[in-house]
Amino acid sequence: MKLPKLPTCVSMARTRNLLGAYSLAIADRVRDASEEVAASRGAGPAGIVQIGLYPGQSMESLRHALGLTQSATTRMIERLEQVGLVINEKSDATDARKAVLSLSARGTKIMNEILAARESVIKSHLDLLSEQEQVQFGALLEKLMTNMVDTKADSDYVCRLCDMRNCPDDVCPVHFKRQPVN
Repeated sequence: MKLPKLPTCVSMARTRNLLGAYSLAIADRVRDASEEVAASRGAGPAGIVQIGLYPGQSMESLRHALGLTQSATTRMIERLEQVGLVINEKSDATDARKAVLSLSARGTKIMNEILAARESVIKSHLDLLSEQEQVQFGALLEKLMTNMVDTKADSDYVCRLCDMRNCPDDVCPVHFKRQPVN
């Protein structure tokens, strides 16, 4: 089926509409796949990934990366601890609020499965494009991603479910943008 040629002003609006619909559809599918693997809803899968990729971080740091309140972060960590995925070690014997987070061996396994499920969903859609189209799309995404953030907190939130092993900070367009230029 060949779609009719539209005037530029209509086709640009249509492009924006298609991007909005597609980005929501992909986000929904990644969320669903991540939640299924993690057997945890909401911020749980991203929390597992963040803790696994950045072990030893504080609950406050995790809270900012996930965009959660302190109480929501505490409840999420408690749930993940109860099922044996997260280890919450107190770092200060005099202040129970100070803790460092890490994943158990089971938590690390689940993190890898979450990232594999995310990769599978995204790959299934990118595989519809040729290799050359994927390279072009990647370049366009890099250009668009540099405008997604203004602060470190923004970049941590945008990349909360990213596999930083494939896109480390030194090449990530989101993290790179917020780096000071010397």
